[in-house]
Amino acid sequence: MNFRLTTKTFKLQVSVFLCSILIPMAAMAYTEHSGTVSSSETWEAGTHYVTASVTVADNQVLTIQPGALVKFAPNTQMTVNGTLRAEGAATNGR
Repeated sequence: MNFRLTTKTFKLQVSVFLCSILIPMAAMAYTEHSGTVSSSETWEAGTHYVTASVTVADNQVLTIQPGALVKFAPNTQMTVNGTLRAEGAATNGR
């Protein structure tokens, strides 16, 4: 049996390979947080990963927007001495 790789077949194989690498990488994208929130800030929709404990300082506001998912590494915590504003997004019961 004689197999011949055409340009079209090669391009398709490369596209499938790149998608298999890039899509999981995008799914793992997140923003890391640690230390003191010393000026008010907003964590927007997306994944936020607390890699070391976070403290919201006195008179500062941490706003977590709907659609933001906050995950904590083991043995980490968030201490709020200022204000934490977080409003969840509506879900379909899942």
